[in-house]
Amino acid sequence: KEMVNTIQSNKQAAAVGSKYYDFEKRNLLMSVARKMIWRTGRLICTFGEAEDRGQFDYIKEAEYVWAGSVMYDVDKIKKVGFYDDDFFVYYEALDYQLRIKNAGYKVLIAPKAKVWHKGGRSQPTRIIFDYYTTRNRILIMKKHAKFIDKFFFYLYMFFFATPSNLLKRIIKLRFKSAKWFLIGLFDGIIGNYGRKEFS
Repeated sequence: KEMVNTIQSNKQAAAVGSKYYDFEKRNLLMSVARKMIWRTGRLICTFGEAEDRGQFDYIKEAEYVWAGSVMYDVDKIKKVGFYDDDFFVYYEALDYQLRIKNAGYKVLIAPKAKVWHKGGRSQPTRIIFDYYTTRNRILIMKKHAKFIDKFFFYLYMFFFATPSNLLKRIIKLRFKSAKWFLIGLFDGIIGNYGRKEFS
């Protein structure tokens, strides 16, 4: 109801998200809204990640709201199109909400709408997360970043993020994770997108 009220009272809103809380720590807000740091391809929290003491009780425009609790205006998204199947999972909602904003619409947070989230239920194995987040991070940069941001991103990715990620996995003896991280990196670069079969 609160999400419907918010989207109907803001003519430029095409998407609205709710607050969402940790299921176990009932008053702890998770990363409700995030924004992209384009030169590193990292998402940072702009709303949430704190005990809710009323400091977030206002309607706020966001670059990206958590996709586990988001409502879209059907009439507006018909003009934008639908989700890009190239992503399959992870980053697909960020791509979609960036496209919404590029079309001149807004993404909002409805602070009176609340859900409690049991994290990780849609993530069957760690390697699936490792693969898709690595590959789709590159895809989101290809689709949305400016040339200069792509330049710095690839420097960051190849000379810092990749060596440090591989080292962490090797130290922890997570060799399968390291393998799928590298496959995701390779597929992202060559453009091998969509659903992946894991073996």
